[in-house]
Amino acid sequence: MSHSGTNLAPDFTPSKSSSPEELETVIKARQERLAANVDEFLGRVHPKAVIARSSQTFQEKAKDTFFTDNGDLRGERVAAAGAVAAAAVAALIALVINRGTNKKRKVTKLRQKLAKLDR
Repeated sequence: MSHSGTNLAPDFTPSKSSSPEELETVIKARQERLAANVDEFLGRVHPKAVIARSSQTFQEKAKDTFFTDNGDLRGERVAAAGAVAAAAVAALIALVINRGTNKKRKVTKLRQKLAKLDR
């Protein structure tokens, strides 16, 4: 049974007749394969790689959403996105105003309670 290199690593099953050299070759080949797989995995899950893929996907989707295949702007979609953005800004402004009004009410109520206690 003479095997050399990494050819026997993927499907090689050690037996009692396997030589130490064969076993060492298999172990080395499997370690190298495992190291390569770990390196590839780490490259895929590295935050910079994930951000790059996400950014590229977002850019492609945005381009497909707002531009036709020949590069013309899709006015109706831009207008719809603008309307959504305007509504979101209006909702935020209303929320901020409402919070301010509620705080003023609470302060007024507290002052009234304090005035009653002072009497």
